[in-house]
Amino acid sequence: MMYSIRPTAASTASVMITTPISGVPRLDVIERTVFRPRWVDDVQQSIRASIARSSANVVGDGRWLSQDVANAAGDFISVTADLLPSEPYIYSSHKGDFVAEFRTTHGKLTSVVSPGFVLLFAVVGGAPIERRIMDACAVREEVRQIVELIVSDSHGEVAARK
Repeated sequence: MMYSIRPTAASTASVMITTPISGVPRLDVIERTVFRPRWVDDVQQSIRASIARSSANVVGDGRWLSQDVANAAGDFISVTADLLPSEPYIYSSHKGDFVAEFRTTHGKLTSVVSPGFVLLFAVVGGAPIERRIMDACAVREEVRQIVELIVSDSHGEVAARK
């Protein structure tokens, strides 16, 4: 069975950038995507469960996220879930950012999510790709482009997503 990774009108999420009182811009999902992979709720719950209860626990041990990083991670998953190739392996970086690794038969996508940016890393055909995204409105399109590359075989055919 083949799946298209191009979003359809039914699977497009509308997003709005808001700046709450904290001053940190945030993505707000206005409409839920119609296609939600089964793993999304589990990942969102893991993100919520990883919020540090005190600032002393936040950085360095790979388990805890600050509230701002957890918000950004939740937004990233909500906005891009229907594009992502698999359920991610998730953890916190040594600097406290959210890291999600997605595997396919043709490569791996690693995303590093921070309140101010998203980094995407992939290796396609032996060539590394790195994208640093500062504009929240561009995240979905950048993810779509990279995922399309890593789920396509050498002939450009899209592999089936599980």
